[in-house]
Amino acid sequence: MSPVAHAPAGEIRKTSFRLPEELLDAVARAVERGEVESQTAFVERALRHELASLRRSELREAYAAAARDERFREEAETLGREFDPAVGDGLS
Repeated sequence: MSPVAHAPAGEIRKTSFRLPEELLDAVARAVERGEVESQTAFVERALRHELASLRRSELREAYAAAARDERFREEAETLGREFDPAVGDGLS
C-alpha cells in the first residue's frame, strides 16, 4: 500500500527538509524492520501526531480561558440548572 493511500483527498506535493543524519538513519531502520511502510509514511504520521498535539494544546488553552471568564461560567451554570429537570427524561 502506498503512503498516498492514507492521505485525505487532496493534492499531494513533494517537498524536502534538512534533518539530522541520526533521525534519517533511525527512520530508515524503522522502514527496514517493517515498522512503517516508507520514510514518507513515517514523516506523515509524525507530522499528523505533532499537529494533533498542538491542536489539543490550543483547545486546553481555550478551555482554560473560558474557565477564567466569569460571564462564560455564569452562563454555563445557568444552562446547567435549566437542563437539570430534563436529565432523566425518557430513561425511567
